[in-house]
Amino acid sequence: MKVFVYPWLLLASVFFSPGKVYADCSGGSGIISTVAVSIPQHISRDEIYRSLDSQSRANMAITCTNMPVGATHITVGIKAYGDDSGVTSIYRKIFKLGDSGIGYVVIGVDDTHDEKPVTTTADRFWGGNARELYTTKIGPDGTINLNAALRLEFYKIGPIKPGRYSQSVAAAIVAPRGSRIPSVIQEFRFTTGMITINAPTCSVDNSTIPVTLGRITTMQLPYVGSTAAETLFNIPLTCEPKANVFMTLEAGRQGAYNLMQGIIELKRGLNERARDGVGVQILDGKTDIPIHLGEKKYYTTTGTGGPVNIPLKARYYRYGDVRAGVANATATFTMSYE
Repeated sequence: MKVFVYPWLLLASVFFSPGKVYADCSGGSGIISTVAVSIPQHISRDEIYRSLDSQSRANMAITCTNMPVGATHITVGIKAYGDDSGVTSIYRKIFKLGDSGIGYVVIGVDDTHDEKPVTTTADRFWGGNARELYTTKIGPDGTINLNAALRLEFYKIGPIKPGRYSQSVAAAIVAPRGSRIPSVIQEFRFTTGMITINAPTCSVDNSTIPVTLGRITTMQLPYVGSTAAETLFNIPLTCEPKANVFMTLEAGRQGAYNLMQGIIELKRGLNERARDGVGVQILDGKTDIPIHLGEKKYYTTTGTGGPVNIPLKARYYRYGDVRAGVANATATFTMSYE
């Protein structure tokens, strides 16, 4: 016996399937406004789980109508997007914010204002990277107004790279539920503005700092290793609160005689090394320890912010046979805040 199956009969089986298994839901404007996160740079890698910001909150209104046959309740959840940072804990999952060195945690807020962070454990209903917030009963008219809220927390997960980052971080998710219907998830993404990562910095009040050592005689430098005309000067800064201040000092184009002793060569004219047996030595103004040229040196972490002075000393240093003449020295300082 031959059996013929006609295409129109197969198509008919689709049209006569049971009623839909999703509601007609529409999400409102869940906007995470532009976020600025100021990073206290003194936070170390060991303080990885310390929260840096807790003000980034958004709400989304969702209206659902025309519930599927058999649906008795509707469940609201939150879903997180992003790449795992690799430093998550069982209590919260931290996602990477690009290459900023910052991670974020998505925390859902339920209808009783309880907070539920997305964790590494898969939700029993939603699966991975998601969290059920609450389930509510559907009214007799089949229409229900829902609300989903979230909050972002930011954490230091590596070296900070200030900048502006745009990233989709989360969505609200809803699904009708009932004993006889499968659960079909509908998703409504939150709109994310730019996330700006700021690191505390300083501004240099004067980029050119003249230091006058004055005239000396050869008698003031009687032997190799002797010094003269020690002069105190400052590099003036204006800093934001909690900025880690570093400085790197380098010799000018005339070069250095001794990097570890902080001795800069003198020069005659534009670039010519004087080679007079005398250089200029730069010292820490508080400790009198020579500044290692070319090495980054930590100076301070600012408190409330404002003026900061980096004290230094300069002096003549004899390292060879002395020859009389007029000579100068230049050095370049580079400030960093890491």
